[in-house]
Amino acid sequence: MSIKKNQHYVWRHYLKPWSIDSKICCKRNDDVFNTSLKNVAVEKLFYESVQLKEEEENFVLNIMKNLEPSLQGPLLELFNFYKWTTKFEITRKNGIEEFHTNLEKKGIKFLNNLYLENTLFLNNQNHKRDFCNYIGAQYTRTRKMRENLTLGGILSNYSLDMNRLSNIMHLIFIVVIGNWLFSRGKIEFLKVSGDLNLITADQPIINTKGTIDLNETPEEFELYYPLTPKLALYLSEENEGIRHLNNIEIKEFNSLIKTHHYKQLFALGVGDI
Repeated sequence: MSIKKNQHYVWRHYLKPWSIDSKICCKRNDDVFNTSLKNVAVEKLFYESVQLKEEEENFVLNIMKNLEPSLQGPLLELFNFYKWTTKFEITRKNGIEEFHTNLEKKGIKFLNNLYLENTLFLNNQNHKRDFCNYIGAQYTRTRKMRENLTLGGILSNYSLDMNRLSNIMHLIFIVVIGNWLFSRGKIEFLKVSGDLNLITADQPIINTKGTIDLNETPEEFELYYPLTPKLALYLSEENEGIRHLNNIEIKEFNSLIKTHHYKQLFALGVGDI
């Protein structure tokens, strides 16, 4: 098996609704250009794992221990999976990448249903759990979230190298966010009509109640996930059903994407960004 070096932290298939002939309109800094989907939100060996030191393992296990008892099984399974990936070169460089590939295979079915505004698959508890973990993964797997982890936030007060811990921690956060959505989250579809379009970015899911101050912990958690230029999901504990966005709301959601993105914005056309 060959090593897959170019690893996307935003799923290429997810970005297809914003592409034309496999090319997408991208804005990076002040430059706007069309490029192949394979060229965006990608880094060399982004998910490469590292063998944890004893104090790093203890740190991770202590965080896990303080989470909900019902999560201990899934968390320990991921912890042991991560340790296994560090044993061989191929698993060290591609183990977590393959983990996301397997989630994405399930995600294709989820997206195809969501494009049709169909959530009946959530009636199956196994499918619902997989979907919630998929959402958690798309939120936490990105370069922006790694930067948040290493530069500030809830883990910034510890005297450990968070760069080394970034991949194991994002696996833990997948379980935490997936459990929140599974147990308390509701799904609302946001629909767009007219000439305006929704944009997305290299941080495709955002907490609309979050701030750009990494030292400030958000008091609320509501996720916004654009699916196409005309359709998005809003995940919260309050609202479900379908909401039709007016032009002001469309611009507000696009502005939130711009506020919380890392370096790349994606749109159907230049006029949208």
